[in-house]
Formats: sequence, structure tokens, C-alpha cells
Amino acid sequence: ICSGFSCQATNLGLTRGDGCFDSARVTTDPMGTARVVDLPDHLARLARSARAVAIAYPPDAQWAALVDAALSRWSIPGEATLKLVLTRGREWRDSGPTALITLTHRGPARTPAADEPAPTIRAVTLSSGRPARAFADAPWLLGGVKTLAYAVNVAALREARARGAADAIFTSTDGYALEGTTSALLV
Repeated sequence: ICSGFSCQATNLGLTRGDGCFDSARVTTDPMGTARVVDLPDHLARLARSARAVAIAYPPDAQWAALVDAALSRWSIPGEATLKLVLTRGREWRDSGPTALITLTHRGPARTPAADEPAPTIRAVTLSSGRPARAFADAPWLLGGVKTLAYAVNVAALREARARGAADAIFTSTDGYALEGTTSALLV
């Protein structure tokens, strides 16, 4: 489902990775009603990323309407990932930002038993090649912003999988754990 996006190949999100995103978990209850987990928190984080890359952020009400439209058409039971994407728009003219969302099915909903251990995955650590505070004096490098330019993260994920792991955790050159390639690190 798109807003102001007709799949132009000249969109700066496609040609330059000029944009930001956030992902959220979608659950479907037994009655078939889908809902986004913590949508306001995800919209707030997307708004922060949009400010960091200087892209006009559509009002939360417009995002909510877009999400509601998608969820009203979603009929696959189980869990899904909602990706909220915001790009600068078309490359060759000032078209304004492009907002779009995707829904990707992730499988059946699963509630672990009370005595069941939490699921685990195997991860490796990979150096980010920089100290933890590298972005403090260079905010234009967009540290901590979920941009569409994910080539480094994807390359690190390939390296993790080549080493037999499911994910990689970036570490700083001064010994800090930073983030996963496509996941958050919570301590």
C-alpha cells in the first residue's frame, strides 16, 4: 500500500537509499483482527529518523490511516512484519516525500509455554571499524538512524551466515556491543 508512490524507478529511496524506515510486529487475534504492536513508539522512532535525514514527516494520523487500510485487507493468520518506509521522493523533481508500507507474513502465532526457555539464535560479533562515540562529532553520518542504505548491514549478515550464525552483532573498536545487523540489541 502506497501513498504518493507509483513505483517510479527514479525514487531517491531506490536510486540512492535516501530515506528511512521502521519495522513493527503485527499480530492477528483468533477473530482475525490484525494489530501493530507498539505503533506509536515505532512512529516516534520513524519521525526521529526523518528529522535526522531532513525529510518532511507526514502526520501520524496519515500513517495510522495507511496502516489501518493495510490491516483491514490483511487476512493471513499468524504474525507479520510491518515496514514503514519514507523516502525523499523522486530524483528529478521536487515531488515531496514518499510514504509506503509493506506487510510480510512471518508464520503462525506462537505462545511459548510458561516453562519453555526463550528461543535463542546463534550470533557472531563483527567489528564496525569505529569507536562507540564516532558519530557524536559527525551527526551527518547518521549514526543510530534507520536509513534505507543497508548495504553494510546486509554484507555483515552474509558474513555471519557464512560463519554459521543467524545474525551478527556489531562491536566498536573500543569494546562496546552496538547493534545487530537487522535486529535490536537489548541488554
